[in-house]
Amino acid sequence: MAETKARSAAPLRDPTVAPPAVADQPRAPEAAGTAVADAQLELNVTEAAVAVAQAEYRSVEQRAEAQRASWRESGEVSREAAVAAVRAERQVVVAKARHAAAVAEQARHRAANDQQEAAEKTLQTAREALAKAIAAAEAEVNPTDQYTRLVGALWTPTRFLSSGNDDPKVEFSAHSTGRRTALANWITDRRNPLTARVAANHIWMRHLGQPLVPTVFDFGRKGTPPTHPELLDWLAAELMDSGWSMKHLHRLIVTSAAYRMSSTTAGGEADMAADPENRYLWRRVPIRLESQVVRDSLLALAGSLDRKMGGPPVLPAEQVTSARRSLYFFHSNNDRNLFLTTFDEALVKDCYRREQSIVPQQALALTNSRLVLEASEQIASRLSQDTVDDAAFIRKAFRMLVGIEPAEAEMAASESAVAAWRRLPGGTAGSARASFVWAMVNHNDFVTLR
Repeated sequence: MAETKARSAAPLRDPTVAPPAVADQPRAPEAAGTAVADAQLELNVTEAAVAVAQAEYRSVEQRAEAQRASWRESGEVSREAAVAAVRAERQVVVAKARHAAAVAEQARHRAANDQQEAAEKTLQTAREALAKAIAAAEAEVNPTDQYTRLVGALWTPTRFLSSGNDDPKVEFSAHSTGRRTALANWITDRRNPLTARVAANHIWMRHLGQPLVPTVFDFGRKGTPPTHPELLDWLAAELMDSGWSMKHLHRLIVTSAAYRMSSTTAGGEADMAADPENRYLWRRVPIRLESQVVRDSLLALAGSLDRKMGGPPVLPAEQVTSARRSLYFFHSNNDRNLFLTTFDEALVKDCYRREQSIVPQQALALTNSRLVLEASEQIASRLSQDTVDDAAFIRKAFRMLVGIEPAEAEMAASESAVAAWRRLPGGTAGSARASFVWAMVNHNDFVTLR
């Protein structure tokens, strides 16, 4: 009876369909074993990379100790420290060779059948390099073997006293005199509020467009007095009370009523007549976006901005095709990015206040530059993902690019323009929308903060 039930519970197979071949059936144990082996190789590579970092850290410690020993000791003690530094550097070479072998072994495991021979050769070469590195690490340290000295720890002669001879070598004390700490404490002392006032004035100027002390480059008795001294003192006190947290001051300003006011003068005829220069902050002052913000905004809206933090600077020859933030562009007095310079890039020799100009070259850059043309197509594509209707697309473009809701007249003109672009020879819905985005990027409000 039990056997009959077991048979009736078995699934029925269609007799018209042939059973799967043995080779086509999944081999669960074999697949599981392959996955475990791959995971183990991945673990080996990661552990080898950690070992490289640890070896480099120990090498830096040993080399620093060897240099300190050479400054304060002589003879056997200094020699022992130097030998330890040489051996530590050799261990770094071993760790790197072991990591390379682990990577090669993982590559061989993952290689296709037609690539197995090349992967095997690479692994063999890596293993031979590892064997040589281990043999070199175990060899005796000869008196001629030197460790790599830390950069910046070598005395460089000066010629202040005479143009024909080097100045005498300066002997540095083993212990700090404390003068630099004393200077830092004096600069940030609450009884010396000048530092906090200068910092608060710069931060306020970056957000509101005009500083509380107009002469940001001459903050003193010879400069122009602050327009709002009580406000400046309060911001300076907030900066010091928060532990010199500039993030706290940024957050305080951007959440204030003064920052959130509109820059429009509509309905403010009385205020305009009483205070045309806006000295009493009855409205916001429109300010131009910084050059880096203009470029980064285009890439961010296009979805192609590289948000990775840190790393080497982007050289001038690579900047045209780079998607990195403009902050990481190499910038000097001679090598300056043309697009950023057009929008008043900061000068290397001037750190007080950027110029805010309106010149024809800016319009040409937003019209013809490769960055804008490529970004316009990408932005239009992103806006069109969930938008079929042109009217909805136009409203989304207005909100995203200039931050406003379009009026009826603007909607009518925009829909007419998109339709006209679509009717052009070779025109498509995508090209018409890209042209509309390109026109919106050239809108004054795209590069203006109101």
